[in-house]
Amino acid sequence: YPLRRQRQMCIRDRNNVMDFDKVIEFLGSANTVVTDSYHGAYWAQLLGKNVQVASWSVKFDHMKHQPHFIDSINDKFTKKKNAIDGFLQECRHLNNEFYQKFQTLLK
Repeated sequence: YPLRRQRQMCIRDRNNVMDFDKVIEFLGSANTVVTDSYHGAYWAQLLGKNVQVASWSVKFDHMKHQPHFIDSINDKFTKKKNAIDGFLQECRHLNNEFYQKFQTLLK
């Protein structure tokens, strides 16, 4: 399995698993996710996880809620608390609002 566990509380995601269900199950299995994947970071935030990112792109700079940045995915795990309460519900609400606006345009 290309993703590896470090302790029970932290997992590291290397952005190379294609099965969405496995990725979500894996991201949901720990309190902290260390990743170099934008989508891994975003999905972990939606799941209410602490997120640490080895940034390689400016797209991480535009995340609504900034993760904790690290220099390398192999850096020592830090107990940084940055989970976002209610982020999944917030995103669902915004998507539903967008859908309603779109539906109005179709009428």
